[in-house]
Amino acid sequence: MKALFLTALAVATSGAALAEPVTRTYTYDGPARSGSHVVTRDTDTRTTTRDTDVFRKSDGTQLYARDATVTRSGGQVTRSVDVTRKPGFRPRTRLGRR
Repeated sequence: MKALFLTALAVATSGAALAEPVTRTYTYDGPARSGSHVVTRDTDTRTTTRDTDVFRKSDGTQLYARDATVTRSGGQVTRSVDVTRKPGFRPRTRLGRR
């Protein structure tokens, strides 16, 4: 009886494992630049997507764009990264240093 209950519980909660992708958005609004960083994780397809955009506030010019996708399938990892930036612009590092 206990095993039957646990099996029914596992089947009932398996729909939660097939959840929709989770998206997190981070925004930056500084004195000279503004930007956003969007991270989307899809556990069903085992895909993570990161999109980053930075704009100059004075004229709205896009200074930096980075789109990255990581997919895991059958023990293999596939990565795709596209970066566009204006000459002279250097994005901040992970630790916040230039």
